[in-house]
Amino acid sequence: MYCHSCIPVRRNPRRFCTSCGATGVRIVRTTNGAVCAACDINAFTHCARCDATTTIAKRINRTPVCAPCLRFLRTTPRECPSCREMHLLPYLHNGRDVCPRCAGLTSIFSCSDCGSDAVPLPGDTCLDCRYTQWRSTIARLLEDETAPVPTRLIGLLAVMFGLPITTSTGVRRDQLLVGENTVRLLLSQDPLNLPPQIAELMRRHLLEVNRRHPTSEWAFPGRHRGRHLEPLGVTRRLRRMGIRTAAAQTAAALQLARDIPAPVLADLLGWSVERAEDWASAAAHDWTTYPELRSPSRKVITLGTVRKTVDLGLA
Repeated sequence: MYCHSCIPVRRNPRRFCTSCGATGVRIVRTTNGAVCAACDINAFTHCARCDATTTIAKRINRTPVCAPCLRFLRTTPRECPSCREMHLLPYLHNGRDVCPRCAGLTSIFSCSDCGSDAVPLPGDTCLDCRYTQWRSTIARLLEDETAPVPTRLIGLLAVMFGLPITTSTGVRRDQLLVGENTVRLLLSQDPLNLPPQIAELMRRHLLEVNRRHPTSEWAFPGRHRGRHLEPLGVTRRLRRMGIRTAAAQTAAALQLARDIPAPVLADLLGWSVERAEDWASAAAHDWTTYPELRSPSRKVITLGTVRKTVDLGLA
C-alpha cells in the first residue's frame, strides 16, 4: 500500500476497477492498482470466530469478525460460560465467547434507548423500544388535528403497514372500497380492512376529495390537475412532525411479520413471499405453530375468505 503522502486524497473516488472491470464503483488504491472493494485482497482476513478468509464486517475489541458471525453475535442470546446467564456474547475471553460484564467491557450491542442487552435491530434499537416508538407515532398521527389529513393518512399507511410513501401517494380512488361500515384498501389480491380510526379519517378525507376534486382518479390529489401528491413533499411534512418514516416502516414490517404468516402478508401488501419470509426471519418469528389463539384486544383483518388477527396498536 502507498502512504497518504504519496496518494492524493480524493472525495468519493469512483472510477474503473483494474481487476474486475467494474465502472462507477468506489475504488481503493493498492500496489496492484486501483481496485474495487470486492477485489481488494488487503480487505480479506481470517474471521476470529469461524476462521474463514473473507471480508471483515467489524472488529470487536480489535478482533476481526465476518458478516455472518456478526449477525449471529448480535441476534443470538446464549448462556455465558462464565456467569451462566443468557446474554449476547460478543467478546472473546480466554478463547471463549463471553458477555460484556464477564469481559469487563461495555456492550456494543445494547439498545441505544433502554440500554438493555436485548436483541437489537439495525439502528441499535431493540424491538421493544421500537414497538413503543411505533405505537407513539401511530397515536400522534391519529390525534394531531393541526396536521393535514392527507399527510396523516399517508403517514399512517407507512407506519401501520410499512407502505412506501411513493406507494401511498399513488393510491387511486378505485383502490379504496368504501362500505357501510368498512373502508378497505386494495393493494394486491386481497383487500385490507383499515382499522376503525383510520377508516373514519379516510372517510373524512374522501368527502373532501369528492368536494374539491370530483374528477380526480387519485385518492390524494396534488395541486396540479391530474397529479397526485408529491412523495417528497409528504415526507418533508412528516419530518416536520418529527416522524421518520424509514424507521417507522421497518418497525411496521417487523410487527406485521411477527403476527401474520409470510404467504398471507405477501398477499396483503403485494410483497413477494420471499420478501415476507425475510421479514419474518428478521422478526425471529417461527410460524410452524400457526394458527394459535390471540388476545381479545387484537383487531381483525379480513383477507378474502381468510380471517387473521393482528395487533395494530390501536387497542
